[in-house]
Amino acid sequence: MDENKQVSWTQMDCNEPTRKRPHYHHYSLTFDSNQLAQRLKDVRFLLVAGCWRRAQAQAEYLAERTFNGVELAAQKVELLTEASSRFTLFKVGPVLLSDHGMGAASMSIALHELFCMCGQAKVMDRITLIRFGTCE
Repeated sequence: MDENKQVSWTQMDCNEPTRKRPHYHHYSLTFDSNQLAQRLKDVRFLLVAGCWRRAQAQAEYLAERTFNGVELAAQKVELLTEASSRFTLFKVGPVLLSDHGMGAASMSIALHELFCMCGQAKVMDRITLIRFGTCE
């Protein structure tokens, strides 16, 4: 592979992008492609933290303090994953929040599936990724 060539999300193994019902194993999610695009069409931010409790607390914080351009407009926190999933995924308006577990290997798995979801929903070029957590 040419070392100067960048790899885009479309070149990653993302459940075969033409597949009609991609499955995101570590999130225990299976979406119809149209359903995924509809569900994530407004996503602009992807926030990730190591611990699911921190992601949930941030989702609740954002839900209470969302500004719609005119006034504070409380949002609903949507839990998109099941209790049996490896990672947890929340949605608050245009923000997806997820945990990624501990370590680089776990984080790479979570980010790969999140990037595939966003790519499949055709919002990847609009996403700002923010990793938050402790600074010890």
